[in-house]
Amino acid sequence: MSRSIPHDTVVNGLLKGSKKAEEEFGITSDLIVCFVRHENEESALKEFYALEKYFDSGEIIGIGMDSAELPFPPENFKRLFAEAEKKGLRRCAHAGEEGPPSYIWTAVDHLKVHRVDHGIKAIEDPVLCKELAERKIPLTVCPLSNVKLQCLKSLEHAPIPQFLEMGILVTINSDDPAYFGGYLLDNMLALQNAFDWEWKVWEQLCLNGIEASFCSEERKQELRAVLHKTVTKYLE
Repeated sequence: MSRSIPHDTVVNGLLKGSKKAEEEFGITSDLIVCFVRHENEESALKEFYALEKYFDSGEIIGIGMDSAELPFPPENFKRLFAEAEKKGLRRCAHAGEEGPPSYIWTAVDHLKVHRVDHGIKAIEDPVLCKELAERKIPLTVCPLSNVKLQCLKSLEHAPIPQFLEMGILVTINSDDPAYFGGYLLDNMLALQNAFDWEWKVWEQLCLNGIEASFCSEERKQELRAVLHKTVTKYLE
């Protein structure tokens, strides 16, 4: 937006790419508009209202809050997320990557997010971990990005094994691959090299990814079937 590219150009271009991906590769996707937290809430609300027709049509299904967490706490955007809730949009936010566990609490309790992006600092707060597990609030962990940003000393310090033991809905993701380096498979391979997991761990992580997705329940069932077929073939 800062380069004055029209909303229609951005959204329609992404929708065209999404359609092509489905036709050519069977990959389905939905769009979420992301607001950068170093901008103020007034500018975010201005962009939000400018995109209303896409929310109403279902072409954009939710909002996110991205960019550097410090020193921009989630509570700076309470009104924005309240507006998104009124429209019934899906909501997620970066919290607990650079910022403290309190950012995650705020995102969950005040912004009412359906999903926490990153969330690795949750490991510092046992009560928060228990809450995330009980409420089945997903964490979208991006390991290679966490290391690149020096939020983790190394992949071996990633709290993913502990999250799994606690029953937290932790998922594996890529984060701006062209910028940080590492698409989804790169992240998965790096974790396997770090932890030497057996196949059951990967089955659980993939199931978590399906469950955490904002896609329809029908699509989730299709993906679970694909996963089951793949695991069965591997075991044979």
